[in-house]
Amino acid sequence: ESEVEANGNPHQRRVSTNGSGSKEECINNDSSMMDTCEPRTLLRPHYILRQLMPTQQDTFLGIVRRKILSVPVPVYQFKQPSRISHLELPFEMVLVSDVDAASAATLRDVPVDPKAALDSWFPGYSWTPVVCKECGGYIHVGWRFTSTSNPSEYFYALIVDTKRKGTEQVAAGVVAEKEGIMSGIVSDIREVGTAAPGWMIAALSKIA
Repeated sequence: ESEVEANGNPHQRRVSTNGSGSKEECINNDSSMMDTCEPRTLLRPHYILRQLMPTQQDTFLGIVRRKILSVPVPVYQFKQPSRISHLELPFEMVLVSDVDAASAATLRDVPVDPKAALDSWFPGYSWTPVVCKECGGYIHVGWRFTSTSNPSEYFYALIVDTKRKGTEQVAAGVVAEKEGIMSGIVSDIREVGTAAPGWMIAALSKIA
């Protein structure tokens, strides 16, 4: 049994659809939905990074161990900085070295200000929000972090939900005064209850 599931951004309002909302129904209604993704399929155990990564001190909340197929893996905890959002929304994520080819084909990078992208949860890596299509819009599934010294080196931070069963907290983070979320999915998606924001959809229309 797994205690972790990749479900996408919990703060993003998911757009409801008529009918079952299944992938098959979406494809029948709109052939462009062939490349929809299911966030949970992005988290493949053989890609999980178990070695701990250095974190940005003023943004890091902690690391807990949760099991995926009975194997404990690190789950990183951050929250938005007050300088980006007064809501300071929390996120939990699992790091993976890559996603499989079929899943990668469904993902879209969302362009952000390169300078802002250097304000990163993981020093030495710039961040890019990653989304994929679902019925009714896009879902924010995490971030891609690219090495600032070697652009061919990257990993993904997938947003996850955890089943809290009292497992050991490995690293208690500082509840920062002003956390530096990667300027995250920047201003609109930081608001609780928002669908994929206009700036994201506009950016995606140029690259989709």
